[in-house]
Amino acid sequence: MRGLITVSHSRATEVINNKAASQMAISSSRDTLHQPPLYRRLLFKIFKSHWAPAIVALTGAVAGLWASIHSNELIAAVLSLRHLQFDAVAGEAWTAIVLFLAFFLFYAGQQSANNRQTFEAKTELFAETNKLAALIGRLDSLPPDGFLQKFQELHRLSADLWRIPAVGEESKETIELYIRNVLSSIAGLAHKFLKTSDGQDYSANLMLCRNQDQIQQLSKKENEDLEHRLLFCPDLPAPKLLHVTTVLDLIPQLCSDYEQGERHLSSTPSIALPVFHAKDTDLGPESGHKFKVLPGAPFAAITHAYAAFESAESLLVWCQDQADFTAATISEIRAYFGSGPGKQIKSFISIPVCVRTNEPKLASLPFGGLSIKVGDDQHEHCLGVLNIHSPAQNILGGDGYPLYVPIIEPFVAILAHLLEVYGNKLSSESTMDAKLSS
Repeated sequence: MRGLITVSHSRATEVINNKAASQMAISSSRDTLHQPPLYRRLLFKIFKSHWAPAIVALTGAVAGLWASIHSNELIAAVLSLRHLQFDAVAGEAWTAIVLFLAFFLFYAGQQSANNRQTFEAKTELFAETNKLAALIGRLDSLPPDGFLQKFQELHRLSADLWRIPAVGEESKETIELYIRNVLSSIAGLAHKFLKTSDGQDYSANLMLCRNQDQIQQLSKKENEDLEHRLLFCPDLPAPKLLHVTTVLDLIPQLCSDYEQGERHLSSTPSIALPVFHAKDTDLGPESGHKFKVLPGAPFAAITHAYAAFESAESLLVWCQDQADFTAATISEIRAYFGSGPGKQIKSFISIPVCVRTNEPKLASLPFGGLSIKVGDDQHEHCLGVLNIHSPAQNILGGDGYPLYVPIIEPFVAILAHLLEVYGNKLSSESTMDAKLSS
């Protein structure tokens, strides 16, 4: 997403085609992805390769040539086989039979692979056509009355925040206020995104991404507090923070509500979520495995792509069908969104807030622990995750993510800059406290 050195303004658009994002964004789907056995996938890969036609042609030519040379033996073999006299069949005839069978199998396999590839292409084409039709339908109704004016008004209020230097004189509380103002603007745009959004109050918050090194830098009190707020990992032994690679930390100062045009501090519960790293090959059913990362913000943080669910029910179905979670974890998630602190959250979208640098790690900030390589000399670091949620189902209409995410890119970029400023301020205060204590 955004950069300490280079700010990327295209990432939200890129994730529309991102495999991981599509699996999470189309969150209402209850279809479980089934993979064919490994041997079938291997055969399909062989038969659809560019060598397959050459193999078919070669086996056909060899079989035909062999049959023409040993035609007499073949005629005798046919007569012998009619009378079930297998021992009378000459070796040359058996070789011809094997060659013809090989030709038939390769030819049938290639045709099957071509048919499957055509079917998959048509299915994908139909899906993309339906998606495009939905986008065109939404374009006909976007922007709704007053949306552009609202966007201009809110962006004008936030644009000047770009000018705040990365290391400035603003207090921590002032920077937190700036962040809440931007969060409120984002929630306000989500509220305005739908013509029928009256009565749906949107909230927005930021979760800071901390890796193990950054967790170890917290004070004892901060560490204990983070441990107490850590959710959805009931099977981990205490202290749980020692058994997770990264934590997403939501603090009240970085939350804001937008209710009926008014901004105020959010009542969103202050929680922390574990992020368990998984190999790329293990991330999702398309790889033959189930997901090992929690849905929502943790998924967005590890994939650097947005994730959304249009209802708590669809989230639970995803956890049961497509995730590799224990029964205790799923039970805790169900309780949290059913009757627990998250019962007011009926739908949400999570968007990673990232920066790009030439360095593989962000050593200067107390957060930003999940990084991926995006070029020969560029690394993208997830500073945190922006969450937007609603007390009603079908946030953004259930299908508005591909349009809404690019629309709010400028605001997400401002959040990334403010998080850099915020991180530098926390680091300087921590250094100052260390000097005073010594």
